Amino acid sequence: MFLYLVVFITGLSTMSAEILASRILAPYFGNTVFLWGSIISTFLIGLSLGYYIGGIIADKQPSYSILSAVLFMSAWLFLLFPLYSKVVNNVIFDLNLGLKAGPLLASLSQFLLPTILLGMISPYSVKLKTRALAVVGSTAGRLYVGR
Repeated sequence: MFLYLVVFITGLSTMSAEILASRILAPYFGNTVFLWGSIISTFLIGLSLGYYIGGIIADKQPSYSILSAVLFMSAWLFLLFPLYSKVVNNVIFDLNLGLKAGPLLASLSQFLLPTILLGMISPYSVKLKTRALAVVGSTAGRLYVGR
């Protein structure tokens, strides 16, 4: 039951962070298609890297302690976010990188690492939950639908 809850909460957290990103970045870079493209790109890149890295680490060292450490690190990055987000946004805004590069750099610098960490949770959870190679697909499916 624990892993189902973890996968659900990290998925929810990822989507929440994506909406948060728009609220954090829009005052500096406007609510434009370039901002949304930057946010969506950052989250897709972060999740893809997280799935890849999480799968590699899970195959080498599957343990609940490592899963917990990844969860802990991602939570801390989001908890500390209010301490650095304004400074980062001001610095990047002052660089005058334009409508495309500014939002992309701001989004990548603030949201890529936490998204990579959140992306690592899914493949890691599948590895921890799977008891036999023959049922890895159905195990992953059950984790994602909560059954």
